Amino acid sequence: MRRVVQGELLKIRTTNVIWLIGFCALVLAALAFLLHAVIAHDSLAEAGDRSAASLARMASGIYTSGQFFGLMFALLLGVLAMTNELYHRTATGTFLAVPKRGQLVAGKLVAVMLVAAGLWAFTTAFNIIAGVVFFDSEGVPNSLGHPEVTRSLVVNLTAYLLWATLGVGFGALVRGQVAAVVIGTAAYLLSMPWRYAAQLIVPSVASSLMVTAGTLVTRRRDIG
Repeated sequence: MRRVVQGELLKIRTTNVIWLIGFCALVLAALAFLLHAVIAHDSLAEAGDRSAASLARMASGIYTSGQFFGLMFALLLGVLAMTNELYHRTATGTFLAVPKRGQLVAGKLVAVMLVAAGLWAFTTAFNIIAGVVFFDSEGVPNSLGHPEVTRSLVVNLTAYLLWATLGVGFGALVRGQVAAVVIGTAAYLLSMPWRYAAQLIVPSVASSLMVTAGTLVTRRRDIG
């Protein structure tokens, strides 16, 4: 299993689109951070509520800037990891190297979750560093270590992992790469009205069902 995961990580690292996703995620996180910072600055300048709870809520938004696009990129990462080989017709060698297709899907899933966690860490590190500088310039505590901030960061990480898992499920179920990307993106955007009410429950349940079904489909799928 370890060899399978290492092989999948190598494939991800050598795929240009994956690096493009990381770059776009960072750029959009920076833009989202600027928007949050402007709103926070205006709020603080108006002598608003500066209680610990209020500052923690403000910090939670700043430290998770770019989440909207970050989760979508995590989803696309999972889709691409599952569909790239079929799209480029390089799956034959992979299936010969790993005859147990259930093990192959599991290896891809683990690799995608590791990369999604790395994407989260990358954008979160940027947000925290920039956020600490921002709060210091405003002369208020940065709220790092506050329970609400910690919870927001953990929930954000969990959401990245779940949407990446859901992407693997889409990629396993939908044979065409373009179709899987379009359907996955549409599903993500349509889920936004219920995002905060079911941020973890819906992706978690859907991911479990889709990956299980996708594994069964992959086991029976022809290579060509």
